[in-house]
Amino acid sequence: MKKFYLLLVLSLNVLLASAQWSVAPEVGLSAMWSQANDCSRPVVKIGAAVEYAIKPNFSIESGLYYTQRGDFLGALWVPEYAISEEIETVRHLIQLPVMARFSWEVAKDTRLFISVGPYVGAYVADKWKDRHFYEGGDIGNWFDWGLSASGGVEIGRWFIRLGYDLSLGGYGGGDGINANYHQVTLSAGYKF
Repeated sequence: MKKFYLLLVLSLNVLLASAQWSVAPEVGLSAMWSQANDCSRPVVKIGAAVEYAIKPNFSIESGLYYTQRGDFLGALWVPEYAISEEIETVRHLIQLPVMARFSWEVAKDTRLFISVGPYVGAYVADKWKDRHFYEGGDIGNWFDWGLSASGGVEIGRWFIRLGYDLSLGGYGGGDGINANYHQVTLSAGYKF
């Protein structure tokens, strides 16, 4: 059994030594659309990708990103003040994707790439927008998961990426699998 573990450790060392790591911070602007309330809004997405190159044309890409989600939760009528408020919230999400990345060299120092895989996320804060009477309350699930896909071009160490995230986690704390949020992001970054 000790020989098996030794062989496993040696094999992992060979894989790690032959692979290349890179870190790529990026910033982008997203269009987010909520399925539940048919509302959309522009949001930001910032973070850094970490790429582990296994072969020249294949790598595993992960990273850590911050983005926003949100919903229009309905209207609240306050009769004693004759005021109607449209209840809206912005949710702050930390996202961790794990994607398979395929790339092709199309010219010197120019590569095209596509990536696809799942992500998990956690809502770290909620903010109510311009509301006076309805603040707080339970918005729902703190955990999110879904699918991510992206494609783009690398020129030298710079890259431009068009990405898509599909949230499948239970909306409002529910357990069902639904297409809750769609998010399309155009981002740019630099690979170290």
